[in-house]
Amino acid sequence: MPKLGSHRVLAVFRRAPLLVWRRVRRNWWLDRTCIIFLVTIGIVFGLSYYFMNVMANVASKRSKLIEDALGTRYTLPDVFFEFIGAVELLWMTDMFDALMFVPTALLVAWHERPWRVVSRLLLAWGLASLIRITTVAITSVPDPRPSCQYVEGNVFTAFTLHRCGDAIYSGHTLIFVVCAMVWTSFAPKNIVGR
Repeated sequence: MPKLGSHRVLAVFRRAPLLVWRRVRRNWWLDRTCIIFLVTIGIVFGLSYYFMNVMANVASKRSKLIEDALGTRYTLPDVFFEFIGAVELLWMTDMFDALMFVPTALLVAWHERPWRVVSRLLLAWGLASLIRITTVAITSVPDPRPSCQYVEGNVFTAFTLHRCGDAIYSGHTLIFVVCAMVWTSFAPKNIVGR
């Protein structure tokens, strides 16, 4: 097998940015219809995400009101916590979200039709957020984590990670599901695609 000289390897690395730029220019172009569609989906996604946050804040405020009325912090029993013990590693949920989202973003960036993937991702995420809006405040239960955070202040402007009261329809799980949908729909056929 012939050896590649260092000059050939350097030539490949010099051409790599040009090849990436050609792929980006070929796959990331937009026409007027695509822009209108993306802006519409972006507005729906933004509104649903905002109101999802508002309803999660309402659930957290409601949990605080229930705690104040009872005079004690009531937590639902959790079988996992009884056998293993309470796990106080809240950063792990964000880490697992990043471990799902970063490869998904790379898949979208390298896909042959990235705007199609982005529009479907935002549409699925927005619709799931709309469903979460309707369920998060009416299904709020006492959180099994004693370290969850109550929302203080205005429910329309507050933003808190790891809130109390929205444990049934989790926003972290929503990210897992949307990323899994993207992978099963748009991944290359030899990985997990159809």
